[in-house]
Amino acid sequence: MASLVEVQSVWLSGCTALAQGVGVGASIYLVDRTGRRTLVLYSLFFVALSLFLLGLTFYLARVESAPVTESLGHCTSHHTAFCYDCTIIEGCGFCGGSCANGTQYGPFNVDACPYNSEWIYDACPNQFGPLSVFIMMVYLLTFGLGMGGMPWLVCSEIFPQKYRSLAVSCSTATNWIGNLVVASTFLSI
Repeated sequence: MASLVEVQSVWLSGCTALAQGVGVGASIYLVDRTGRRTLVLYSLFFVALSLFLLGLTFYLARVESAPVTESLGHCTSHHTAFCYDCTIIEGCGFCGGSCANGTQYGPFNVDACPYNSEWIYDACPNQFGPLSVFIMMVYLLTFGLGMGGMPWLVCSEIFPQKYRSLAVSCSTATNWIGNLVVASTFLSI
């Protein structure tokens, strides 16, 4: 049986995908009514705005997490100003202001944590999580509205009939090579 976290992540993934689908559907309806340029410009503006706001929620999640007052063990070799910083270090967790060595079950040294403090290993509480999901849905909706489909439409229209198949093939290959580079390097960067 799936855990509540797994069920939530499936629903969140489905909702974000639905947001992009709604954006693409609205794009199909609006493309001839408002024009390609208008859709692309509005899409670019709201995509950039939502990505800025998404980054801001990630930053706020970090700086609004509990402050670290003491680092212990191998956790001292990293910059740990907040609970968020501590929990992203492999083998470190947070409890009552201390960043200490441990596992998901607790710290290696129980004296590292103040009495009755909660051991946090995987992720700190994030009050900005729902806002991040909402902004991600706005991003996908506005991306689907213009930037998702317009490049494909414009590519099929701008080339002369004689060269269209070759030109669209080249632009599609360039698109997918760019996607491959981004997907291959995103996590390491």
